[in-house]
Amino acid sequence: MGTSQQGVRGVKVELYGAGGRRLISTTWTNSGGYYGFRFAAAGEYTVKITPPAGYSVSTPSQTVFVRMFEELKLDFLLTQ
Repeated sequence: MGTSQQGVRGVKVELYGAGGRRLISTTWTNSGGYYGFRFAAAGEYTVKITPPAGYSVSTPSQTVFVRMFEELKLDFLLTQ
């Protein structure tokens, strides 16, 4: 999300396994700033982002524990 609370398109989002060492999947945000990963099993994951040119992020990763069939929402604050 940008400072105006609007989504940012083209943010690279990576999903890593427990400990943040094994890359599982990569995707990019859509025009609304949304992204998603499918078929992830329950467990600990780290989500890391790489902002597009002209943006910065103070916290580029978040670690979460996902339960079976749980859907989580993680927001990252991007600034220009």
